[in-house]
Amino acid sequence: MTLAVVPSFVLALATLVAATGIDGNEFMDRLQAIQRSRGDMSAHVHAQGRVEEVDPSVPSVTLTHSEIGSPDGRIWMPAMRMTFHVSSDVPLAGLKRGDIVRYVAQRLKGAVTITEIRPQP
Repeated sequence: MTLAVVPSFVLALATLVAATGIDGNEFMDRLQAIQRSRGDMSAHVHAQGRVEEVDPSVPSVTLTHSEIGSPDGRIWMPAMRMTFHVSSDVPLAGLKRGDIVRYVAQRLKGAVTITEIRPQP
């Protein structure tokens, strides 16, 4: 059943691109939003870290974090300081160096990308 749905889904997205004239980046942003809404939780990492740097122009955020890993093993990293790409629809306003944050990371376009981030009180 899944195999029959995927081609229809891809055809629907291709039709959307052709009908609306959106560019490839917007297409990928919409595709990522759909992927996140489906919620394959095994491909996600829920973690906590400390903000070291925020760059809204990329967008990216540098975090110091403990060891993280997804249940399916697709994402694993030792404790480190790392710069993560951030999905374009995730607001970074208000985040600053030293903030302790909770975040969700997912592998998108081959890169571990933050799809949700929020400061902890």
